[in-house]
Amino acid sequence: MAPQKKNEPGQAKVSRARRSPAGLAWRMPPLPWILNAAQPAQPTPRRVLVGGAIQEALLLAKSLPETKVVAIDPSEKLARALRLSSKRRRLSNLESLHASWDQPDLLEIVGGHFDLALLPGLPVSPSRLAAALKNLAQCMQHPHGTIYLRVPGESHPYMRPADILEALGESPRQLDDALRPSSALRLAATMAGDSMPDQMPFPPVRFSLEDWLGALESAGLGFVAALHVPGVLARALSVGGLEHLMPRSARNLALLLDQIDAPAERHLVLAISENPEPPWSDPEQLAAWCPAVHFWPRHRIPAQSEPFNRLFSVDLEMQRILPKLTLQLSGYMLELLRTADGSTALRDLIARIPHPATIQELLSALWFFHHACILRLLPNRG
Repeated sequence: MAPQKKNEPGQAKVSRARRSPAGLAWRMPPLPWILNAAQPAQPTPRRVLVGGAIQEALLLAKSLPETKVVAIDPSEKLARALRLSSKRRRLSNLESLHASWDQPDLLEIVGGHFDLALLPGLPVSPSRLAAALKNLAQCMQHPHGTIYLRVPGESHPYMRPADILEALGESPRQLDDALRPSSALRLAATMAGDSMPDQMPFPPVRFSLEDWLGALESAGLGFVAALHVPGVLARALSVGGLEHLMPRSARNLALLLDQIDAPAERHLVLAISENPEPPWSDPEQLAAWCPAVHFWPRHRIPAQSEPFNRLFSVDLEMQRILPKLTLQLSGYMLELLRTADGSTALRDLIARIPHPATIQELLSALWFFHHACILRLLPNRG
């Protein structure tokens, strides 16, 4: 921590920055964040399914040598390129398969069920989406299979160009080429007043978030969290307005925030089984739930001491999703985050910190960190 000046808050920085081997880049949210969102007590996944993400598959296989990584791609050329790359890097735990997400025998092709699936996109047409999602659900381990899925949001740069192309009588999907965008697509983007981003795929399915959640639930996949919303919540937290949001379920909250601040991309975490909602309206019941922090390395948060009401400026850097968020946290809250290992009830953690505090005083901060998927409150199974 940096030295403090008189009457100024302290400084604290927590980052999930990730170093990657030369030539590779991790383009998804940090893996601990994805796991923490759905099942924070989950050990390192034994089997991971990766779709359309060659670099991520290579990085996962290298960083998790005991984990079986299976990557599938509808492009035979890309599947073959990944096989060659994994052989060159001697990654015996990585298998690359050429397969389509909607083909009936996908479960047999991938060879079993998975603890985790990472999909930065589902490259299927609307007519094939239902079959692809059903296959995805069948490939997941019951009851704790976890899925990360990135889908286009209402502010996706290609949404308005798609409307213009259709008005011109062109088929947007036939013109998509992320590396060499066609002149027609560039023209449509210019007419819409948008710039053409590099290497951003054209959205295969143009759904609202409610449409996506309906399609996912029809396939047996439950909504857990939206990783793109913490920035909106942080703004509400800064003015103390979270009490108006607390009565909403995680699903309804995501739908509301999607309307308030339409994202370019939505980052969704799904699961085979639903996560129970903490009893925010009943602090007495909430006191029995166990807070768990697995996203941050808790041992790096220094132990706090008196005065616990000292403020620290904490920078949250969530790779690939958000700009840096700066929060003012008390030493008390940092100590709570440091000791939240998922095995101790909230009331017992509060009792251990030598500072008078009530759950009501912590409610807004706990609610924010829970819905930001950094701290997760779990039912006490003790």
